[in-house]
Amino acid sequence: MAERDPFHEARTSLGTLQREFTTNCGSLNVAVAYIAGEVCDQSMRAVYNIAMGETLPHALYRPPHNPLGLAQALGIERRYSPETRAFLTRLQGYALPAARFEGTKAYEQHVAPQAKGRARDLFDGATRCLAESEVLASDVDVLATVRANKRMATARRERHLRARLWAGVRRVLGRRYGPT
Repeated sequence: MAERDPFHEARTSLGTLQREFTTNCGSLNVAVAYIAGEVCDQSMRAVYNIAMGETLPHALYRPPHNPLGLAQALGIERRYSPETRAFLTRLQGYALPAARFEGTKAYEQHVAPQAKGRARDLFDGATRCLAESEVLASDVDVLATVRANKRMATARRERHLRARLWAGVRRVLGRRYGPT
């Protein structure tokens, strides 16, 4: 059996994005434009998978569908080129998860005439992010950074859960034993 390619999902998503982009004469509808962020997210998850030997624990990295936030949480944002970092910032501003739904502000911005050229930006940016992620996955310093940041994220998550637990305990005890 062949070894699993950690970048398979990202490459497949990019292939879908490319087919839609070329079929639709350089245009992407909102449902397909969303895939650009998924390509970036999946490629960063592949870097995590290579570094840790496990799939990304989504509970540690919130909110979902935020490649820029994921790159920051993994500690690898600065390892991407300035062009890719700028793209990830724009991608976050496009709010593509929300743009999939008619009537949202993000949808109106995506279909507005001012959004002309956005499809090329999404396709090129996703392509660049995947290519750079593949290079980063072979850099031992990047992999060590991801491992260190996972330990910090785990500790943060445990502190957060402990604080929520104690807040709930105080709330319950306050109701039972507090002033009436």
